[in-house]
Amino acid sequence: MWVRLAAAAFAASALPASLFAEPAPAFVWALSDQLYYPSGIAADASGNLYVTDRDNHRIQKFDSNGVPLLQWGMYGSGDGQLLGAYGITVDSAGDVYVAEWFNRRIQKFHPDGTFVMKFGSAGTGPGQFDYPSGVAVDQSGNIYVADRNNHRVQKFDSNGVYIRQWGSHGAADGQFRYTYGIAVDSIGNVYVADSQNNRIQKFDSNGVFLTKWGSLGTGDNQFNYLLTVAVDSMGNVYAGDVSYIRKFDSNGVFLSRWGGPWFKATYPGTGEGLFSWPTGIAVRAGAVYVTDMFNDRIEKFVYTTTPDTTPPVVDAAISPPPNAAGWNSTAVTVSWTVADPESGIASTSGCDTVGLTANTTGTSFSCTATNGDGLTTIVPVTVKIDKDPPSVTHTVTGTLALNGWYLTDVTVSWSVNDPTSGIAATSGCSSTTLTANTPGTTLTCVATNGAGLAATASVVIKIDKSAPAVIGNLAAVIAGLPNVEAGLKNALTAKLQSALASLARGNGQAARNELNAFINQVEAQRGKKLPLAVADLLIQQARNALTAISL
Repeated sequence: MWVRLAAAAFAASALPASLFAEPAPAFVWALSDQLYYPSGIAADASGNLYVTDRDNHRIQKFDSNGVPLLQWGMYGSGDGQLLGAYGITVDSAGDVYVAEWFNRRIQKFHPDGTFVMKFGSAGTGPGQFDYPSGVAVDQSGNIYVADRNNHRVQKFDSNGVYIRQWGSHGAADGQFRYTYGIAVDSIGNVYVADSQNNRIQKFDSNGVFLTKWGSLGTGDNQFNYLLTVAVDSMGNVYAGDVSYIRKFDSNGVFLSRWGGPWFKATYPGTGEGLFSWPTGIAVRAGAVYVTDMFNDRIEKFVYTTTPDTTPPVVDAAISPPPNAAGWNSTAVTVSWTVADPESGIASTSGCDTVGLTANTTGTSFSCTATNGDGLTTIVPVTVKIDKDPPSVTHTVTGTLALNGWYLTDVTVSWSVNDPTSGIAATSGCSSTTLTANTPGTTLTCVATNGAGLAATASVVIKIDKSAPAVIGNLAAVIAGLPNVEAGLKNALTAKLQSALASLARGNGQAARNELNAFINQVEAQRGKKLPLAVADLLIQQARNALTAISL
């Protein structure tokens, strides 16, 4: 039987909208289609409604206009049979979960009513139930059950395998006095209708207490025997007590309510917009559906809103933030903030938090968010990471003597490289030639890559181009020659010592004569008693000494 009433009639029974932070939704229709104590209601992604027709021991399926589509179930305890079907929910795949009071179990069905699985039995142990009254499924497929008379919440995986539980009988945070309803929001927070404590408690997905609100009474933030709880796509929370539906934000801030007062002698009236034990709430696409149990009906309400013409706001956050060139020098976390204050967020894709640890010249992500009116925002972000500083190497060109001394002019050149983010800046890395004698000149090259990491390399150059230094080094070279006759080595060394003695007396000409004699003797043995390369080295250093004497 269909019953309709103009919205004005409902408005007369409701409290003035001006009293609330937002107006209550408008009444659309009331449906009583062979319902006998309808208890729970859930909506799928297409807007179809699933109702636990409790005392008819069946599930009824309707479209969003209340047109009957399907029913299944019968009295009994076998697979697909029902006994006290109460709470109901639908997962993202469209499968239906039903909490049964008297069979003390959860059953799962496909949208066409085909039985899939069951779990639970009577008792107080893990995975057992005593009047399970509410069931909810998160986006990962985990199942949460309001285990009413055991005063707790139980969590299961998508196969019905027990994971954890929380709660006990009491009034402290995290305790319950009859858990009648349960709901999960889009980020995994769990809301529990703590019935006889007349409050809603909010937990994270592991059962960690977050907040609570409510007390006994008829005020905006009060309840008179809390029966059910639901969450919409924007995270708003709806709660039903014996005669009112109240709406809150996700932190428990009161927004609105509708329904009628509770009469001590009788149940509230049967007019549209009034309730007598609203035990189930489903919210979909701006519509609120309520199972009005003792009136054996479903009521539909809608929010009158203007179309949302503004797409969602999507912000990306890279932590830590990149530098001005867009590079990070450490591991990075990319997270997203998605919001639409008007029509809410209907769906997201690619908006999960991700972490990157490896070097990358550019890894791209994008978050897509669609609001309740179908407008979509896509925000891309590219992450570049270089955790390694540049490489800096040097090359020294010159004649190296003993103990790191050079006997000639020295040229120092640098090579800098960064294969990931490239070289952004250098300092002191130009090629440098040193010509003067020096006991130690330090040259330093600093290279900075695109990620801001710097590498520093230094080299100390010592130069002594004086004749005694060159001749002394030449004598040391001869002394260390392998496989050369001792007599030849002694003869060559004697000429060098004679040259040094002449220099000590200030007789440069005599020193040049000795060095020329040295060169002639080496040339005479070149390729004979002296290997070609060795001879050429000795001749070149002797000529360097001659040049130094000339200077």
